[in-house]
Amino acid sequence: LRSGKWQVEDLLALAKPEDLVSSPDLKPLLNQDPHNPRLLLAEARLALLDNRLGEAKKWIDKAFAEGPSLVDVHAVHGLYLLEQDPSESSLVKWQKALPDDADEHPDVWTVRGVLARKQQDDAGAVRCFAEALLRFPDHRRATHQLSLAMATLGNDRRAAKLSERVRYMDQLSRSVDDIYLRSDWDEPWLRGANMLEQLGRIPEAVAWYRLIVQNNFGGVAAEKKAAEL
Repeated sequence: LRSGKWQVEDLLALAKPEDLVSSPDLKPLLNQDPHNPRLLLAEARLALLDNRLGEAKKWIDKAFAEGPSLVDVHAVHGLYLLEQDPSESSLVKWQKALPDDADEHPDVWTVRGVLARKQQDDAGAVRCFAEALLRFPDHRRATHQLSLAMATLGNDRRAAKLSERVRYMDQLSRSVDDIYLRSDWDEPWLRGANMLEQLGRIPEAVAWYRLIVQNNFGGVAAEKKAAEL
């Protein structure tokens, strides 16, 4: 982004990375390499997004068979458990099976935070969700859960700021969806650029504003905004 070497698809993928798992390239890649645990997990993540939980579990089991020590496999399994309204004991069992490098994964910390809340450990939950955001500042679920935990601890001001950040993320996601529906419509481009700016993702916001100028969507105002940032 800083070098200016990007395409429209790059900007949209960065703005809404979860859409990558629905790429039409996934099936052909998986056919070529059916034992690749990361491709199997992409199918699992797509099934989770579509709330096809039974199918997600099948893909997760296949990924476990191919890469039992891969932290991504355990992380996605944890996310799957969260969709099941899991018991405390099932999350404890999940945590005990984590590989040594699990601390580096934001989804792992997010699931740990949910476990901490189930154990009535709100301070511990705050720490877990904060650890997730240290690794991925735009993790929506961790941001939302941290807002709830902060509110429980009485830190309403911080909770409100985090809740506002979640709204910005949702607006950005909707902007990307609108662009896919009609890429020549200026409003979602301008909205998305503004949301990126509000989220502090300045290099992305600048790229969006420059693209808006190139496509004659925002005129002088967008050009000025890109220069200011």
